[in-house]
This record gives sequence, C-alpha cells and structure tokens, in this order.
Amino acid sequence: MNIRKINVLLFLSLYASCIFGQTPCRGCDSISTKVSLKDMYWTKMDGNVLVNFTLDASRLDLKSNESVLIVPYMHSKEGETSLPGIMLCGRKQYQMLRRGKEKQLKKDGITLLWYKKQNRKKKEVEFFYQDMLKAEGLLPEEGVWLSEFYGGCGNSLYLLDQLAVLSKPEPEIFEVTPHCVYVMPQVESIKARMESGKAYLDFPVNRTDIREDYHSNQEELDKIKKTIDYLVKNKDVRLSGIKIHGFASPEGSFKTNERLAKGRSQSLKDYVKGLYSFEDSICTVTWTPEDWEGMMAYAREKEQAGSGLLLSFLQETSGLDPDIREKRMRKAVGQDEYAFISKNIYPVLRHSDYEVSYVVKGFEPEEGKKYLKTRPSMLSLQEMFLIANTYPTGSEEFKEVFDIAVHLYPDDAVANLNAANIALEERNTHRAKKYLDKAGDSPEVSYARGWYHLLCDEFDEAEKFLHEAKEKGITQADEALQQLEKRKRVVK
Repeated sequence: MNIRKINVLLFLSLYASCIFGQTPCRGCDSISTKVSLKDMYWTKMDGNVLVNFTLDASRLDLKSNESVLIVPYMHSKEGETSLPGIMLCGRKQYQMLRRGKEKQLKKDGITLLWYKKQNRKKKEVEFFYQDMLKAEGLLPEEGVWLSEFYGGCGNSLYLLDQLAVLSKPEPEIFEVTPHCVYVMPQVESIKARMESGKAYLDFPVNRTDIREDYHSNQEELDKIKKTIDYLVKNKDVRLSGIKIHGFASPEGSFKTNERLAKGRSQSLKDYVKGLYSFEDSICTVTWTPEDWEGMMAYAREKEQAGSGLLLSFLQETSGLDPDIREKRMRKAVGQDEYAFISKNIYPVLRHSDYEVSYVVKGFEPEEGKKYLKTRPSMLSLQEMFLIANTYPTGSEEFKEVFDIAVHLYPDDAVANLNAANIALEERNTHRAKKYLDKAGDSPEVSYARGWYHLLCDEFDEAEKFLHEAKEKGITQADEALQQLEKRKRVVK
C-alpha cells in the first residue's frame, strides 16, 4: 500500500474577546500553553475528509464567566473550509448563552459545552471531536488548522499566540468484501445409490456350501446383512438390485477354480434370498475363476518395498494359459516366497464382492436434514443447496452444508464453486483456489475467480474475470468492480 505521509500543521490562533469592552485580564496570554491536542488524524473517505482529534483542556483554569471557542478549518489548493466549532464555557457563560444564543450557535454549527472537571482527583477535561468534511476534491494539501478564540470580559479581540502541532493522516483503509453468487445444482430426477463391500468367506476344500459357523464366516455374512437390513427397513428407499461377484485364487487348476467361484457365488445368492425372500431377478451373480488382478496389486506393493521380481513376471506372462502361468510363478518367486503367498495372499484373493443398489425418494429441506450428518449420500446436491438456504447466509450451519456437499461430491463443478464461495467469504484464498480449479468455466466461476484475484490484490486479473462475468450476465460484477477501483486507490 502506497501511503502518503503528510505532516499536518495545527495552528491554534488564540484571541481574547472581552464581551464588556474591557482589556484582556488575568493572564489570558498563558491560555495557549494550557490547551493541547491528542490523537489528531484525518482520513480520506470517498472524496471527503474525516477529521478526528481529542482536545485536552485539563490545564485550562476556565472561570465561570469565561469561554473558549475552538474552530477547526482546512486549507487546500481550492481554498479554506471551516468545520463545526466547540465552545467551552464556564458555568455563568454556559447558562447565559443557553438562554440567549444557543439556537444561533447551533445554526452557526457551534456545539455549546459546559467546561467542568469531572474528576477532581485527576482533573481531566478531554473532548473528542469528529466531523466529516463533505466537500469533493477538498483534500488537505496544506493541512488541517485549528483556531482558538478566548473571551469573557470585554468586546475587543487580541491575538495572543500561535502554537504549531505536528501530526499525520491515518492511512486510508479499504478492504474488499466478497459478495458471492451461489449456484443451485440441477435436480436429480432419479436418486440412484449403491452400497458395496467385500465378504471374505471360508469354505472347506473343494466345497461351495456356506457354513455360518466356519471360521469367521458369521462376521463376514453379518456385514452383508447389516447393509441390506438398513435399506430394507428404511421407508425412504426402494431396493432395486443386488449384485454378487465371486473370486477364487490362482491356486490349483483353472477348471476347478471356475467351478468353485461360480458355486460359492451362487451359494451366497441363495443365502441372501433365504433371508429376505427377494424375487430371483433382484439378485444377480457373476464370477472370476482366478483373481490375477489381486495378485498384481500384491506384486506392486512388493515392488514398492524393493522387490520387483513378481511384478515383472506377471507383466511378462499376462497372455499365458492360467495353469501354466501359476506353475511358472512358483519357480520364478522361489519356494519360500510361494509358501508365503499360499498362506497369506491366496486367502485374500478368495472373496465375494457385493453391490446393493437402491433408489432414494426426494426430500423437502426440513425432512432431508435428518440425513445431512448421518448419511448425506441419501441427499442430492440440489437438496443440500435447499437445506443450506434454510440457514442464515454465512452462518456456520450454512457453510457446513456446502462443506459436506463438496466432500461427498469432490469432482462436481457446482459443489466446488459453492465451496469456493464459502472460502472467498472467509478470505481463505488458498482453499478457494483449490476448489476453483475444479469448478469449471461458468459465468459464476468467472465472477468467483475475479473475487479471488481481488482478494490477492491482483487487479489486472481480477478486472479481466469480473468484466468477463459481467458480459456473461452476472449483474453483481458491477459492484465488485467498484470495490476493485476503491481498493486500487488505497493500495497504489
């Protein structure tokens, strides 16, 4: 920010006014040393000037029939302009002027104040002054000055002294305030959802029938049952299909493994149908005789650990007959490594993957809130948007909904735009950029990118995107461009 440091000369021209035609009395020439200023500054605001100072009259021993008039005025290249004055009065003067001249003083822009020491122990008498000089272009080139007139015992004016006080303007501050445009996502006409998992069921050698009490089978079957139970009992969803895909390991002959994979998958289907009495068409079965993809995943882990022998072998033999491939693998990896694979890897490759598909009904905002934190996948992005708008804009609840939405749909352009808007309003440009990079190129995104660059004081880029948004119909861009110009004046 380029701040002009200006020393402002504050001249207190002190005069004695003797209302009753007498000469100056009782050491009036010492008053200039008993009145001082503190915290003097001026600030430019939209072409006007806000003048502030604290007048410290603690050392001034103003008698009952005396008064002091403080009149600020400003010099510039355009001329001189006065600001409203303050008249400090002793008790008798205050009472007299209130009865006879208060209306005229107010008309002349003078505030009448009773000078009295509120705290006799500390004897502090301070007055805070603030006024806006509503004059376009009349900025203080030469300085802000103060004149002080003293009166009370006659009607002649006497120039007693001049006092120069150094000060400087407070830097003009203007921080932009983003006003973002949130976008409502499209309606999801059919809210199709899917839950998936893996069940690692154990079977006796060459058997395909499921035994619940065999090894950890009950625990694995309970995982499937828990998923289906929730959906069957939930009145807000309709079950549409269950897919089961069985895998066997490469151990043994391909023909045997195909029979086992098919039979074990069919057994799991029959088990599920027996629990829920589904129609046969609801549940479908497929199988893979040997899970070489799973073996490849294990080989990649081995390579990362420093051993790439198995991975190289699998890559070079991908087209071989499965039985020949499995026999050659035994020789390639060695007896010890194959024994480890047979004991620890093959069992993991014998698994049944399942997918449970269902359709969720549409929700009104209040109804949908019950799923927001417990199972947000039941909601569409459009429903989340409507829920967010039941809360005050910018509230923690409002922001939380959009945060949940972008985490649930991390690649959705609208979810990323709305999350970026939250970050922009929080002035978090790092988070905003992460979301804007995935938000696409809609007019609303151009507008948001304009705010991003404006918050970073990158004025050329901000202006480019804001004008682009304006041309594409974003009316809010006009107000953003006005803020940009104000910010530019302050920074440059």
